[in-house]
Amino acid sequence: MAKLSYVEKVKAAKEKLEVLKSMKPGDNLKVSFDSITKWNTEELQEFSISCWSWGARDISYSIYKAGSFTEGMNLTLSRTTLKAYTYDMMSQKTTYNFPLYQMNIIEGDL
Repeated sequence: MAKLSYVEKVKAAKEKLEVLKSMKPGDNLKVSFDSITKWNTEELQEFSISCWSWGARDISYSIYKAGSFTEGMNLTLSRTTLKAYTYDMMSQKTTYNFPLYQMNIIEGDL
């Protein structure tokens, strides 16, 4: 994939960001990312993005490896990136950035 400018990344991510923002608590999306492949293969790694809520107005998102309930991270949305984070039992923060403009929506229950 050719190197994109920030403006190109924003344009490429716009529709996908709108899909994520339209999710309601309980909705799930199965996705993959062009740059994330399964270990030692060219097959794309699949993930599940879930929307949930603690209160009436607080919408939150999380991402898990497809088929796993233990390998997940919380998400915050930006214009070009899904910013993932989690804390271990010693309060050490782990972060990862998923390129929203490379996200492929496989299926969803929106």
